[in-house]
Amino acid sequence: MAEENLAMLEWDLEGHITYASPAVTWITGYTPEEMKRRSIKRYLPATMLPKLRIALRDEVAKGLQLKMRRKDGSLVNIEASAGHLSGVGWWLEFRRL
Repeated sequence: MAEENLAMLEWDLEGHITYASPAVTWITGYTPEEMKRRSIKRYLPATMLPKLRIALRDEVAKGLQLKMRRKDGSLVNIEASAGHLSGVGWWLEFRRL
């Protein structure tokens, strides 16, 4: 997997995105600045949230198959890894399938 195709999001305990890597634009159509301070729920369909919550019960979850909402409203399939950020939030590293 090419590194430029690998995106990362980090969000705080309230679910607000605190970091978005530049690669999110290629995958979602949103710039990192547009995603910051917004809820992670805005970018994940409601059907994906329970799957992510269950995966985040583990320290690190790998190989998650999720869908993410693009800026144009369409959904894109992603493969992701996710984990905890030392009591301050979570991270999601993903690539487009």
